[in-house]
Amino acid sequence: MVQTIQTKLLAYTAALDDLSAVVEFLQSPDNHTALETIERGLIERFELSHDMAWRVMHDYAVENDTPVANSDRAATREAFAMQLFDDGYLWMEMIATRAAKPEHYAKLIAERFFPELMKFRNTMKSKI
Repeated sequence: MVQTIQTKLLAYTAALDDLSAVVEFLQSPDNHTALETIERGLIERFELSHDMAWRVMHDYAVENDTPVANSDRAATREAFAMQLFDDGYLWMEMIATRAAKPEHYAKLIAERFFPELMKFRNTMKSKI
């Protein structure tokens, strides 16, 4: 099972690296051409990264003898209980925001969600 978590963590890291490149590009003041296309790419990469994150959470919980339902909310709650991250409200906001997709979605991803995803990756790398 550790092999499975490591494989998923690697996939999560790759998705997060792609997201990182788009966030950095968007935050550069010189790169505001084709913004709509870039924002769509940011959203797609965020959604893939978030999906991989909760799957890592799920498998980590199962590996540590904590059965958890196979859903993003259940895995997020359990990961918070296992102290894999500090801000459970922010992670639940990620889930709710993915469903709602507000007009300022790309900005939320770049400014609020991306840093939290990076912290989670670093936490998991230190645990595996």
